[in-house]
Amino acid sequence: MKKLLLLLLATACTYENTLLSNAEFKAPFTETVLESSRMESIDIDDRHCYGIDSYDSLLVLTTNAEKKFLWIDPNESMVLGEYIYKGRGTNELVSPIYSGEFSDYALFYDLSQCRAYLFTPQDAFIKGRSDLIECCQFPPMTTHVIPAEDNNLISLSLSADELSLSSLDLSSNSIRFTYSLAKVANIKDYITHLSLSATYSKINNSLAVAQCYLPFFTIINNNSQKSITSLNKTISWEEIRKKEVFELNIYYQKVCTVEDYYISLFINQPITEWQSKEIPVHFHIFDSDGDFIADITVNDYLKDITYNHYNKKLYGLGYNNDLYVYDLTKIRDLI
Repeated sequence: MKKLLLLLLATACTYENTLLSNAEFKAPFTETVLESSRMESIDIDDRHCYGIDSYDSLLVLTTNAEKKFLWIDPNESMVLGEYIYKGRGTNELVSPIYSGEFSDYALFYDLSQCRAYLFTPQDAFIKGRSDLIECCQFPPMTTHVIPAEDNNLISLSLSADELSLSSLDLSSNSIRFTYSLAKVANIKDYITHLSLSATYSKINNSLAVAQCYLPFFTIINNNSQKSITSLNKTISWEEIRKKEVFELNIYYQKVCTVEDYYISLFINQPITEWQSKEIPVHFHIFDSDGDFIADITVNDYLKDITYNHYNKKLYGLGYNNDLYVYDLTKIRDLI
């Protein structure tokens, strides 16, 4: 994997559809309340944590510190280390984003360089340093890189007028397919309005996309796309792109794959209020077909969530860096 791979879009076939309209409304079958337990206090000093993800049995917290990511063992309630420096030097990334677990590696994407890197946490814990392996170079304006099947990565990229999805096969350095998600004149000028969360399900062989500023949840596979809106009212792309980001409602903050279904963090609040007030949130549950199954009230003030497949638990990151754990047994009974 030490060879640098170049992503070439010209080799792919293309399917076309849109991510910004034609969403169908379906009311959830069930509304319920999910209780949490707070994790034992973990000493993470005065860092501001704003993201939570998973790697193996560990949690990865994104922080505002010079060392960007904290690695936590939730079973022992302890910090294992802090790695990935921000910068332009050796083993440093300018704008690092944790993309998820990829084979035995942790995958990081540098938004400024449009380049993906592989990182082995276990080696870092022993050596005490962040050794990065260059993996793939992506086209300019690539906003997301998502681990998929073995040796496959999914990327979301913007051109002048299009947001597209591509699947890269690392073993052959070739594009399996591309998919047009949205075609809008000058779409690259609205990159902040296109904020979204995406997760790949190996069981369902599909990508789930939840949008921040539209209440749309979309399931995409090689041949089709299905969009569901979680609100029984019309909100259009034209409506949101005419506003400044601080004027918008935030809907979906995060979507996670849980076995054969999806769980998403639903805010439904003006972004200024969500960032400044402690507001309880909801979990929206979608089945493998993308149907809206359950709307679950959570009496916690969450910024982000992650599902840990090793521990089979859902974790939430709250304000003041509080960490919560959720028992999903009841959710399985709803599906």
